[in-house]
Amino acid sequence: LPWILFIDSLGVLGIYTLIFKVFNDCLWQFFPQGMLGLVEVPNLNGIWTGELRSSFDNNATPYKVTVKIIQTFSRIKIFAYFQRSWSYSIVADFYKETDGRQVLHYVYKNEPRNNAATTMHGHYGAGKHEYLKSKDVMECSYYNEPPRERVWFGKFNVKRKKRTLIEYIFPSLKSGFK
Repeated sequence: LPWILFIDSLGVLGIYTLIFKVFNDCLWQFFPQGMLGLVEVPNLNGIWTGELRSSFDNNATPYKVTVKIIQTFSRIKIFAYFQRSWSYSIVADFYKETDGRQVLHYVYKNEPRNNAATTMHGHYGAGKHEYLKSKDVMECSYYNEPPRERVWFGKFNVKRKKRTLIEYIFPSLKSGFK
């Protein structure tokens, strides 16, 4: 009888909200991609590191890149950190290619750091991340909007670092969605 009073006082909407919150923040990660048709996107949560090459210098210099992805079932945020700038996603979503692959597309804003050249200005751009599950690697490409008639583009590959168990089970504890 106490459970009936609890359910009645919480209400159907409250129970649905609780179930969705738990699934959205945590449980979705434990369903293999495509299982039961519940989760169609890969779990990209974590810190990824690698190297970037840019048309800025004709792809001559490898630049270190660190990508942080914070993902729930319903949202994803991408942060990328470079030696002289950093960027964050404004809009991001997965797109299912004709061959069935889920590819992450996003629009970002890039901000120069204090050590950036004075000619470097904040700008917008677009990125595409293709996840290779067997290697736990993402192949990424990007392009910037044309600032003053210049358009830079490039590619980078990043590999996921290991996540701690608590970050794996409860990614929203450090989430930027609150």
